[in-house]
Amino acid sequence: MEDTDYRINSHQQLLDEINKLQQRVEELTLNSDKFKLVEKSFLEKEKNYKEIFNSVSDAIYIQDREGRFLDVNFGAVKMYGYSKEEFIGKTPEFLSAPGKNSMTKTLEALKKAFEGEVQTFEWWGKRKNGEIFPKEVVLNKGTFLGKDVIVATARDISERKKAESLQAALYAIAEKSSSTKDLDEFYYSMHQIIKEIMNADNFYIAIYDAENNTLSFPYFVDEIDEQPQSHKPGKGLTEYVLNSGEPLLAPPEVVERLIAENKIEDIGAPSIDWLGIPLKTIDKTIGVLVVQSYTEKVRYSEKDKYLLTFVSQHVAAALERKQSSEAIKKYSHELEELNKSKDKFFSIISHDLRSPFHPLLGLSEILANEIDSLSKEEISDYSKEIFNLLQNQYRLLEDLLDWSKLQRNTISFVPAEIQLNSVVNETLSLLRENAERKKILLVNLIDDSTVVKADKNLLRSILQNLISNAIKFSFENGEIEISAKEPALSKQVYSSSDKETDPEGSRKNEMIEICVYDSGVGLTSDEINNIFSFHLGHSKPGTKGEKGSGLGLILCKEMVEKHGGTIRIESEKGRGSKFYFTLPKIV
Repeated sequence: MEDTDYRINSHQQLLDEINKLQQRVEELTLNSDKFKLVEKSFLEKEKNYKEIFNSVSDAIYIQDREGRFLDVNFGAVKMYGYSKEEFIGKTPEFLSAPGKNSMTKTLEALKKAFEGEVQTFEWWGKRKNGEIFPKEVVLNKGTFLGKDVIVATARDISERKKAESLQAALYAIAEKSSSTKDLDEFYYSMHQIIKEIMNADNFYIAIYDAENNTLSFPYFVDEIDEQPQSHKPGKGLTEYVLNSGEPLLAPPEVVERLIAENKIEDIGAPSIDWLGIPLKTIDKTIGVLVVQSYTEKVRYSEKDKYLLTFVSQHVAAALERKQSSEAIKKYSHELEELNKSKDKFFSIISHDLRSPFHPLLGLSEILANEIDSLSKEEISDYSKEIFNLLQNQYRLLEDLLDWSKLQRNTISFVPAEIQLNSVVNETLSLLRENAERKKILLVNLIDDSTVVKADKNLLRSILQNLISNAIKFSFENGEIEISAKEPALSKQVYSSSDKETDPEGSRKNEMIEICVYDSGVGLTSDEINNIFSFHLGHSKPGTKGEKGSGLGLILCKEMVEKHGGTIRIESEKGRGSKFYFTLPKIV
C-alpha cells in the first residue's frame, strides 16, 4: 500500500514537473519570438543607420577620445581612396598632408569636441594616390554602441578654394595693372599670381607686334630653355596658338601629331605637357601665355586649360591697359623732352641769328663812315670778315630751311641707284680748298662697284656735313678717309635709331655702311650721347676757330633715317672720330 502511494505521488510530481517544463518551454518560445522581433527590429535599425551613414556624400568618422577611427562611411572611403578596414584604429595623422596641419591643434579640437564643444576648422588631407586637398571638418559629441564618441564630418572644399583663389587672382591682376611701375614688374606679378592657382614653374609671355610682324618674349622663366630673341613668327607651338586664337593643351602625342601634319616644327626642349592660351583683347590677339612641364609629376588637364583661359582674358585686358599707360607715359616724356629740345633749339637759333649782326653792323659802319681813311689791306680784311660772317649766316638759314622741310616732311626725296664713289668725289672736290688750308689729306677708299639707293641731293648734304665737320675738327697735316662696307651690327657703339637691332641680322645684307674717319680732336662719351640733339648748346669752334650752325649733324641724322638707315659714332677724346651711317644697298 505504501509502495502504491509512493508511486502515485512520484507520478504526480513528474506530471507537475512536466507541466512546469511545458510552461517554461512556452515562456521561452514566447521570449524567443519577442527576441526575434527585437533582433529583427535591431537589424532593420542597423540597416537603416548604415544606409543613412553611407548615403551621406560627406565623409563621416566615428572616433574615440584619442581620435582613433571606430567606423567610417563610404564618403570617407571615396574621399581618401582607402578601404574601411584601412581606416579602423588609425588617427587623423594617418590622413594628414605633410606639413599642412598642426596635429597639436587637431588633438585639442578633438578634446574640446569630446567635452561637448562643437569644433569647425579647415584641414588638409592626403589621398591614397598622394593628392593633397583641403576639407572643412566639423566635430560633435555623440554615442556609438552605448559609448561616448566624437562624430566628425568632413567636406572636400577644393572647388570652393579654387573659386576663392581665382577671385583673389583676378582682383590681384586688376590691382597690379595700375600699381606696378613698369611692364617688367607687371609680367613678374602675373607669374606670381598664376602660381597661386596652378603649377607654373615654367612660364612665359609672348607678345606679338603686328606693325613690325615680330614675336618677342618679354618674360620667360624656364628650367631648360633659354629666353628666345625677338623674331619673325615661325612654326612653333606659340605661333600655332597665336594664329589659331584658340587654347592648346599639347602633351607629346599632340605635339607629334601637329609635327606630322606639318602645322608646327620641333622647336625647343620637349616637354611632358605644354599649355598655351591666347591673350585676346576685343579685336585682336596680342600674345600667348604659356605654362609647361618637364616631369610626369606635373600634368595639366582640361580643367587647367579652362582655368588659365579664364585668367588670360583678365591678363590680356590688364596688359592692354598697362601697355596703354606705358605708351602714354612714354609719349608724355617724349613730348616733354621734345618741348625742352625745341625751347633749347629756338634759344640757340635766336642767339646764332642775332649775334653775327653786331660785328656785321660794326664793320659795315666802319666801311660806310671811314672808308676814305682805311688802307686797301684794312678794307680787304673787313670785307673778308663780313663775307665770312654772311656766309655762316647763309649756311645757318639753309640748314634751318632744310630742317623745317624735314620736320614738315616736305623736302624732296627721290631715291635712285647711285654710284657712291662718284658722289663722294664730287663732295671732296667742293671741300678740297677748305682741307688744303689746313693741309689735310682727303682720301676716298670706296670702289666703283658700290651702288646705293639714295636721294642724291640728300646724300650730298649728308656727306658734305660729315666731311666739313671732320675738316673743322682735324689738326693741320691730318687725314680724312671715306670708306664703305657691310655693317657689323654687333659692333654698334651709338645708334640714332630707337628701333631694336634685328637679332637675326636679316637687314645686314641689305645695307651699306659708310664711314667718315678723321684723326682730329675726338669726342667724350657725353658729347657722343648728346651730339644728335640740342643739349650741347652752341656749336663748338674748330681747331682753327671755325664756326658752324650746330645743326649739321642733327640734319644728317634725320636725312639718314629718311633713307631707313642709322648713324653712329666711334670716338675717343684726342684720338679722332669715326662717323658711320647706313644706306640701302643695290646688289
